[in-house]
Amino acid sequence: MTQSTAVAAGVLNDGQPSVESLLQAWGGHVALLSPTGQVSWVSPEWDSTMRDFGLSALTRGNDYWHALQSALSTHTERVDALLHAIEQVRRQEQQRVALEMAWAGTRGSRHIRVDVTALPQGFLILQMRDISPGPQPSHDLVYMAYHDPVTGLPNRFSATTAINHSVRRCSRTQVGMGLVFCDLDDFKDVNDRFGHLAGDAVLQQIGARWREWTRETDTLARISGDEFILVADGVSGATELAGLAHRLAAALAQPMSVDSSTVRVTATFGAVYLPPERSLDVNENEVLDAADRALYAAKQRGNDQLIVRTIGDEPAQ
Repeated sequence: MTQSTAVAAGVLNDGQPSVESLLQAWGGHVALLSPTGQVSWVSPEWDSTMRDFGLSALTRGNDYWHALQSALSTHTERVDALLHAIEQVRRQEQQRVALEMAWAGTRGSRHIRVDVTALPQGFLILQMRDISPGPQPSHDLVYMAYHDPVTGLPNRFSATTAINHSVRRCSRTQVGMGLVFCDLDDFKDVNDRFGHLAGDAVLQQIGARWREWTRETDTLARISGDEFILVADGVSGATELAGLAHRLAAALAQPMSVDSSTVRVTATFGAVYLPPERSLDVNENEVLDAADRALYAAKQRGNDQLIVRTIGDEPAQ
């Protein structure tokens, strides 16, 4: 009997074992949502963490939809993603949805994964895990699935998910979003000169600098060897997006230290702004492709360049 089947049997029948014992078998932070929209049961760990995150209304007996909707004003990005995941599973569009997010509580910032799983007869199970990077995050299979092993930044899969969420928020909030595609200039020369271990050290320094220079609402990801993307929520226009790209370029102004040597790195940027009125007409892949085309155009000009375009106003291909 699978966990899902066992839990559903406990929920839907009056016999033994108890609902609580079956849900506890999932371990840790668990919540059960009923088909009528109620939080039917939560583990003590779930209740404690939700209160720490400022979601004290997401407790047993409450209406989870209204509890989450009321938190949108203070936890927009995270709650919106959770609501969308719950709806995907509730409508049977997916059997299970996993999402990953950073969340700041009273005990500091933590990186968590929430799995939303469908059960028989319309019940849903939410299981939350803390996947904050520890001393050896490379041994955490969940962490590895969502992060780049060198820099610790989100990987391509996480970035694509973030773009999808940002496009949807753009439509819902009627506030634009942007995507910046970053390609390090001639980075192969760094690896050839200093070796790949030193090259990895440079990438780690770049990732750390860019994290410091980006906004809390942005998602910075490494998607390949020398390519990064920045998903920017709440952008008012192409000018503001260009400013974010210039911040990334400025963060590279100081040289990197590698084996008692210094390395200077520049990057070329292609950025696209998505106005809210066009957000219903595109998906995450189309936004990424548009940014890739802007990057290609920028690289045609040489190194250390930036091109910013508005989706819908791009030049003919």
